[in-house]
Amino acid sequence: MPEIPEMHQWSQYLQRRVVRLLLLHDGPLFYRKFRTFLTETAIAQVPLLQQYDLYIKLRTMCGELLDDILPRITRQLTLKTTQTMLQEDAPTRGEIDWPRTIEETLATFPGQPPVTFVTRLRNRSYRTPENLLMVAILQRVQAELQRVRQELQGDEALTRTERQFLAQSEEVLAKELSAPFSLGLRAEAAGVSLPLLISDVQAHLRPGPNPYRDLLAWWERFTRFRFGRMAQPEKALALTSERQDEKVDAWLYELWIVLELLNLLHEEGALLTPSVRLSDEQMQCLFCWNGRQFRLWYNRQLDTVTSYEAIWDHAPPTRPDYVIERAEPLEVRHQGRLIWREPPVLLDAKYYSGDQAADTHLPIKKLLGDMTLLGAKVGALFFPMLAEPEEPQQVTRTLRPGESRYVADREQCVHLYRLVPTMPVAQLKERLRAVLDMATAQLPERPAPCCQGVRLDPDTVNASAYRTPGRLILCRKAHIGDEVFDLVDAEVDCLRNPRVCHVIGQAIVPPVVMRSLTDEQLMEKIRDFRQSNAARLKEALLQGDEEKAERIRDHILGVVGQAVEQYVGIFGDTSDIDENFKRWIFGEYWKTNRNCLSEESRKSLVSGEYVWRMLQGVTLPDWTAPAIQFCRCLEMELKRRFYYPCENDYTLGRSGFTLGTLGFFYRNRQKAGKNWETCCRRVRASGGDLAAFEAVVQRMIQERVSENRNKLAHEGTVERHVAESLRDSIIGSRAHPGLLLWFVQNVNVGS
Repeated sequence: MPEIPEMHQWSQYLQRRVVRLLLLHDGPLFYRKFRTFLTETAIAQVPLLQQYDLYIKLRTMCGELLDDILPRITRQLTLKTTQTMLQEDAPTRGEIDWPRTIEETLATFPGQPPVTFVTRLRNRSYRTPENLLMVAILQRVQAELQRVRQELQGDEALTRTERQFLAQSEEVLAKELSAPFSLGLRAEAAGVSLPLLISDVQAHLRPGPNPYRDLLAWWERFTRFRFGRMAQPEKALALTSERQDEKVDAWLYELWIVLELLNLLHEEGALLTPSVRLSDEQMQCLFCWNGRQFRLWYNRQLDTVTSYEAIWDHAPPTRPDYVIERAEPLEVRHQGRLIWREPPVLLDAKYYSGDQAADTHLPIKKLLGDMTLLGAKVGALFFPMLAEPEEPQQVTRTLRPGESRYVADREQCVHLYRLVPTMPVAQLKERLRAVLDMATAQLPERPAPCCQGVRLDPDTVNASAYRTPGRLILCRKAHIGDEVFDLVDAEVDCLRNPRVCHVIGQAIVPPVVMRSLTDEQLMEKIRDFRQSNAARLKEALLQGDEEKAERIRDHILGVVGQAVEQYVGIFGDTSDIDENFKRWIFGEYWKTNRNCLSEESRKSLVSGEYVWRMLQGVTLPDWTAPAIQFCRCLEMELKRRFYYPCENDYTLGRSGFTLGTLGFFYRNRQKAGKNWETCCRRVRASGGDLAAFEAVVQRMIQERVSENRNKLAHEGTVERHVAESLRDSIIGSRAHPGLLLWFVQNVNVGS
């Protein structure tokens, strides 16, 4: 452990480095709010750092002198006026005193005109105590600036911005000292006694506002300015803190780290906002790292952090020093109440002195507590007293659950980093880059919540003979984590309990197993599935939300379609159906032509035709299944040929491109002609006939293809004539081809 004098040196360095960074970024990042960080406190003189203190003093106070006080003085310089009586020949310099001139001429040369004249010569001079004081002060400030620029070698070479400040200040002072009113006073001002001159000026100043009085006040503050924080009677300027004196160095350590982070982000050009948002409670900024956007929060004083809500009721307040999160964290809310929020990465800094300097136990426990209360998985702690990590590592050690132990959450861990105030700047920046790399890697892009539930199979056999209830669902939460699952009850939780179901309000239906072993089971499952979800569809229609209703219809039809294809794929022999479609309906557009039906469309059409034939001999059959498959096939092909090649050219509602979209475009072609024209452009690009295209769309409308398709999602039996009408419209026959063949032949796939 370093000796106490070294820790005192760290404290002095922290003060100076923090103020230096604040001064460096005061304008571009902090809206010139640097003074809100300053207060008066006691000081200790450290010879090795006195030159650096002088730079801080000049950087802090020169702005007021050069930008405010000096311009006001030059606008109203004081002048000293004297009057001298002279005997002059013509032409005279002064003003002639005629009474005295006549009197002297009569006495000397009576009767003669005057040859010499008595004159009064008025002299105006800039040599006043006030102006002499101004020049003397400017000379001394100029000397201090030159000394700092030549001698400052304390911690690190001056940055370009700091050197620019010194050069600009010297340029302004040189200009003022070269002005006509200053040239004649420079020699005298260089050797004048400032205390005596100040007393003289104070005795003659007139009451009221006066720039020379402001100059005297500024010089008094300038000469008394000190910087630091130690137990000495003399007062000085230092950083503010609402904490107790023994915690000041710890607070400075926290502030130093966040300022170094901001300085690194600024140098890397990673800050996304023109300035850092600074308030009484927090400091925050947006930044880009590895091509992604994040937000950095820092708590200056108070016991709150961002807008985070603890996940525990009646929990104590949490105050991690720093928080890094994605710029737009993912949230799950239900009726305005927060259910889940993407966890941040918590960072904390601890700086102890004395016997506790190397104690990491309590800070680790505190950080783990904050992580638990806020639901965070990853944290990091910064200490100055840790061991230096082995090359090329930047982390001294990482605390995480043991590999051999079972724990519910294996992702939680805490990284320990060594950050010492006096470490080389290049090494410090490399370590901070590693911290940002670690933190941002723990904040991945997250998908929007979607249902990925899987029903548990009640037919599973296990050693305990436990039979899993068929209503249980293993619900994967991919937006939370790859290995996050909840066991939920389909009847109680799905689309009802917002704590475990994060897709409430989405136009979906709960997961269902549609496995069937017989024709009767297939029909029964389809009927039960439609009936169980009819209430959601009816609710959307009653609310007038046609877009939500359409998404529910699409979901129901999709699930039924997959069930039919699964059943037919396992138990059905469809070779003759496949051959019939190829030979008698579609020809080369079945499989071989580049614009032929897709494999998915063929599967849908074949399975639908298989069930159509299967139902021919069934008493009181429900014709929902084949009708759905015919409609799905046509809709998929319309999207392949009209929507996917130019989807950005359409203006669509939330329901998207459906089976009824072409008819809607045609009926509204006068009001919203852009959509219809986009469809026509696809036909022209494929060499199709626009008149024939309009006739086909009119046929779709007349034969009520879209309306019949929408009925399929509702509960109740679908009669044969509805399915037969859809089959004739979509598939047709060799003598009377259906809609599907026309689109396949006349509208190409892709661009």
